[in-house]
Amino acid sequence: MPSNNQSLLNRVDPEHDFYDSHFGNAQTISWRNRRFGRFVDPFFDVRLTLSKGKRRLRRNLSQSPKLPVFIIGIAVPGREDDIKAVINGMAQSSHPVDVSIVPMGDRGKFDNVNYALSQVDAAKYDWIIITDDDITTPAGLLDECLFLATKLDLRIFQPAHRFHSFCTYRVNQRHWNTLVRETYFVESGPLLGFHKSTFKTLLPFPRLRWVWGIDVYWSELARRNGWKIGVVDAIPIRHKRRIGRSYGQVTAIEQARAFFSEHKLDHRRQNFLRTVRKVYDLDEPGRDIYLADE
Repeated sequence: MPSNNQSLLNRVDPEHDFYDSHFGNAQTISWRNRRFGRFVDPFFDVRLTLSKGKRRLRRNLSQSPKLPVFIIGIAVPGREDDIKAVINGMAQSSHPVDVSIVPMGDRGKFDNVNYALSQVDAAKYDWIIITDDDITTPAGLLDECLFLATKLDLRIFQPAHRFHSFCTYRVNQRHWNTLVRETYFVESGPLLGFHKSTFKTLLPFPRLRWVWGIDVYWSELARRNGWKIGVVDAIPIRHKRRIGRSYGQVTAIEQARAFFSEHKLDHRRQNFLRTVRKVYDLDEPGRDIYLADE
């Protein structure tokens, strides 16, 4: 992280615990609130559709090299059809796609991801995509995400959330008239992608039953390794279910704190929940910014 921002980071928020802090919460600004999202999203959609950047993006998609992709989903009992529908939607892509759907069983999310990866040669893929079963999959989702992630040299990415979406952090919500952003943080769901350059460092993923804290872990590793990570705003998705309803959040938070301590991770939110660069158009350089209100 740039040293000239360090004094600002230390000054923004005195709370050092990631889960005690309210810094960057998505629901603390009224017009960003999910309840108003159904009214706000259409304005963002129209502006994006009419933008020069979005039109140019669509024209350039055909020039994208074909990248082998491995999509992994977890089949939650009683929701097997949901994960099949999500993966089928994403697999409608110009890229060659292999798929693995793993029954949840008694393993955690990323234990199941590790199992899926153990059954293949991960080195033959350019991207690993991990998805939950409760998201929308707009047409062109995978193609636009991979094109923009490649264009900006992102090693880890996620599509932005629509406002009418269950979302935790503002940095992951869509931005006005924006194609893609470089950030300091990519969340652990509901959809994310990992470039092959991260495999040696990240795989297998740490064993965390409830996965809370794993996103801080890889976001910090990205900083240490000089990887760019970010959020694709050009094709935002909606997360349909409330986060963490199927398990005890207190237990998940306790496990995350122990994980932070074990790996000696600085987990102040103000060090992560930031946008540092925006791209509005493929033919224009991105604007270097530092959003202190994320």
